Amino acid sequence: MYCRIADVRKFHDSGETNKEFEQAIREAMEMIDEECDDHFEPDDKTFNFDGTGHSDILFPELTLLRCLEITSIVIVDPADGSTTDVDSSDYKVYERRVTLEYDISLRASARWGDDAPIWPKGNQNVQITGKWGWKKTPRNIAKACAILAAQKMDDITEGISTEGDIKSAKLGDFSFTLEESGGTETGGTTGNKAVDRLLANYHNDVPQLGIV
Repeated sequence: MYCRIADVRKFHDSGETNKEFEQAIREAMEMIDEECDDHFEPDDKTFNFDGTGHSDILFPELTLLRCLEITSIVIVDPADGSTTDVDSSDYKVYERRVTLEYDISLRASARWGDDAPIWPKGNQNVQITGKWGWKKTPRNIAKACAILAAQKMDDITEGISTEGDIKSAKLGDFSFTLEESGGTETGGTTGNKAVDRLLANYHNDVPQLGIV
């Protein structure tokens, strides 16, 4: 999870169970992921790509999330649905930092029957499974998650109530103060200006590919 229950309790210290806090954190994480079009911890996912008919498959880094590790590649035969596992020794993954792309390049030794080392041309016929996202959750994302989760624990749309709850808290070097009029700073994309500021540098503006 992006933040700890203890972090949320700094904004909302009440008698709810840990299970309820965990649910609020998960909902806050979903909101952050949707807002930023990204995922800020390692996650196992499978993506489908079109076979290129060449020895390389290129895909943009920002289109998918960051690729931390590829654990398997499977080629699907569109004619009968049969699959062929690609051995990890048959390909190499390159990160093209200038163009923000990943290149999965087949080695010269890779073969499927008598075929040359190419990715069979097809529609969504190459399944790539791996770990995607961020290796470690950024501090600002963790702070934003704690604030949003606290708001969800209060279950009111205008933010955290100042009645019966704390008016400010500090997470690391970040302090968050509720307005004297009650509730959080509202406005911005998420409805919370403090959260908007924390997320400002983490927006991924390129649409993500579909996940299976």
